[in-house]
Amino acid sequence: MTRLLFSSVYILGIFFISFSAHEYHVSITEITYVKDKNRVEIISRLFFDDFQDVLNERYSTNLSLDPTSPSSDLEIYIEKYFYKKLKIEIDGEPKDLQYLGYRFDEDRINIFLKIDEIPNLKEIKLSNLLLTDFFDDQQNIVHGFKEDQKASAMMNRYKYEHVLKFD
Repeated sequence: MTRLLFSSVYILGIFFISFSAHEYHVSITEITYVKDKNRVEIISRLFFDDFQDVLNERYSTNLSLDPTSPSSDLEIYIEKYFYKKLKIEIDGEPKDLQYLGYRFDEDRINIFLKIDEIPNLKEIKLSNLLLTDFFDDQQNIVHGFKEDQKASAMMNRYKYEHVLKFD
């Protein structure tokens, strides 16, 4: 398990470093079931310049996602955008995302969310339209984790729904 996790993190690092010039529009979302806390934890990683462009276009604003001085009302728009563009059902039941915050990491912004009161998990149905309304070539990679199981999907503006299944 540790080896698999290390390999995944290493590949993710290489992936982001390879595209730091950023000819491609890619996001990575990790959805992890934490059994002892009865919740699902979500981290979405987006290039912050792309995310800034999308938020400013969608909400007709002039937000700054500059890591040294982000706009004071940034979190309002992050939360609004994610609630509209990322939808999750767990075992056939729609769930509300709870926005926790964000953190900058090199050329990315990491968005943290959670869903509480999840006593068990068999499948996650998700709709992921992050950044697809602005970039035609946007690819959204999703990884789901439950204990030692992993399920993944590649999504885009035309294929934006997927079901991740677990035992």
